[in-house]
Amino acid sequence: MILVLDFGSQYTQLIARRIREAHVYCEIHPFNLPLEKIEALKPEGIVLSGGPASVYQENAPRLKDDIFRLPLPFLGICYGMGMINLAAGGEIAKADQREYGHADLTIDDNGDLFYGFLPESVTRVWMSHGDKMTTIPKDWTVLAHSANSPIAAFVDPERRLFGVQFQIGFSQQKSSTDTIAVTPDNEPFRNNDGSLLFRPAGHGALIEN
Repeated sequence: MILVLDFGSQYTQLIARRIREAHVYCEIHPFNLPLEKIEALKPEGIVLSGGPASVYQENAPRLKDDIFRLPLPFLGICYGMGMINLAAGGEIAKADQREYGHADLTIDDNGDLFYGFLPESVTRVWMSHGDKMTTIPKDWTVLAHSANSPIAAFVDPERRLFGVQFQIGFSQQKSSTDTIAVTPDNEPFRNNDGSLLFRPAGHGALIEN
């Protein structure tokens, strides 16, 4: 089971639908679900959704740091990406300009989330954010960037914490078979048959190049 913790994103239902289309059980719960209830659900992975707030906004929704003690892979999307980065000691700042709409994403590392892409290749994604990651912990890897987001995707390869600045679940241009696999190469994020957990039936991945 994959648990989606919702920070108020308009795309949360889309994220869950894409997971379910891959024949994977998924539940959506509010971001402040108590840790004991999370443990009782026994998820195999946790997705942190985006949300309308800035991470530095007064009274912005926050996760308790103890959630990251769970031995599970995490995927943070937009606001959720910021939550992961802040909890690990990274830094976030207000972006020079708010990104909303299509953006060109440059692949810096074609492992993990971007398996199948050529390094330095460019794909179109859907951005909706006003913050940007300015630093990440030193042992983490920047996977992609855009003109407005120097760290548009990252991974903690040891702990298996992933973050993307763009929204997942959108089909982009249909002219290529290249895909963003948006799931790590580890067992908790795979189906029983070994296929990628978030891959919707009949599609290569959540986002097509």
